[in-house]
Amino acid sequence: MPPSFISPAEAKRLGSFRNALGPAIAEGLSIEILTALLTIALEPGLSVNELADRLRAPQQTASRYAAVLLGRYQEPTATAGQPPKIPLVVQEIHADDPRKRAMFLTDRGKEFVEGLLSHLAHQK
Repeated sequence: MPPSFISPAEAKRLGSFRNALGPAIAEGLSIEILTALLTIALEPGLSVNELADRLRAPQQTASRYAAVLLGRYQEPTATAGQPPKIPLVVQEIHADDPRKRAMFLTDRGKEFVEGLLSHLAHQK
């Protein structure tokens, strides 16, 4: 039973949102890193500095989030019966400034975001 300040309809929406986050949690993504991933999905081609601006986070923090999404902190091989993690984003040379690196979703990143959207669509 939801608390009195949350209506049953709002409780259902919150539950759907929580359930949609399940794949991110299973991937070991924090809400901050998930937010970074969704920001890149919404604005492909962002640099780390632009990501930091969008997230209102220090550049070092955005750089750490990008490193996680790029797979730099993930195990390269399967462990404990789990498949290896696949990077969700890739960096390429920025189209407007070759000194910058632009981030884009990998195929796995696109599948991941599509899965979140699909889950949300089915929970209405």
